[in-house]
Amino acid sequence: MYKTVALVLVLSLAGVLEAFLSRSEGSWGVNLSAPEMIQALGYPVEVHHVTTSDGYILELHRIPFGLSSEGYRDRPVALLYHGLYGSSADWILNRADQALAYVMADDGYDVWLANARGNRYSRAHQTLDPKDINFWDFSWDEIADFDLPATIDYVLPTTGARDLFYVGFSMGTTVFFAMLSEHPEYNAKIRAMAALAPVAHQGNARGLASQVAPFINQIDKMFTNMGVGEIFPNNALTRSVAMKFCDRNSPTAIICRKILAIIGGPNPDEMNRTSLRWITTILRLVDSSRPLLLT
Repeated sequence: MYKTVALVLVLSLAGVLEAFLSRSEGSWGVNLSAPEMIQALGYPVEVHHVTTSDGYILELHRIPFGLSSEGYRDRPVALLYHGLYGSSADWILNRADQALAYVMADDGYDVWLANARGNRYSRAHQTLDPKDINFWDFSWDEIADFDLPATIDYVLPTTGARDLFYVGFSMGTTVFFAMLSEHPEYNAKIRAMAALAPVAHQGNARGLASQVAPFINQIDKMFTNMGVGEIFPNNALTRSVAMKFCDRNSPTAIICRKILAIIGGPNPDEMNRTSLRWITTILRLVDSSRPLLLT
């Protein structure tokens, strides 16, 4: 019971932390999207949508070329897939010379950033509303079976490419492995795959999550019976709490860092403590007068 309560507390604070990372401190005080952050650094950006065969509407973010490129001609295509509790923003929350999406765009790739069902950018369905608990009746199995194939089948004809490079992080590697297991024909559509922090089994997992894992079915059943499909979303409340308690100048910021350590690992050498300052700098560069290219 205590482990269940601990997990719920961690998940709630994780929602606050995610809200903090996407919160703008710019003069408009808005919650910036990944395309707006891309645009803020002067990169071209497009927003695309694809519908899966089971009705989920996914949003893709495209950086078709870099700052030093000459347009769309003959550019290899790269699809970047985020990890658990992530989004397309994971690939751009750093300096342009360090964030993988910008680095690849500047190196000549046509970069596509995926968003799995249920995250901030893929919260739409042909018939279901996120307020309906049935909207949340999925796991990474469905992401592997529906989302990833639909994304690939949209990106390739849109770009005219025969195959693409794939970069997955954590869950982004799991769904890739599972997709090729269930749909081996997609091997022909992948030129090469880079697995970052690959996850194929949990046998060596450590930390609070592994402690609670044996009880996850009971936890899921408990929340389902309560009619809860989404726990602690990134909304106005969590963003407000984030700015109050997780800002780097807040005396409670160390608690936020501790929660990140519980989720991502306790090694302080792996924590980039300057990243939040850079994120804030990016957000302050936004020019709202530049329209996004929506397709």
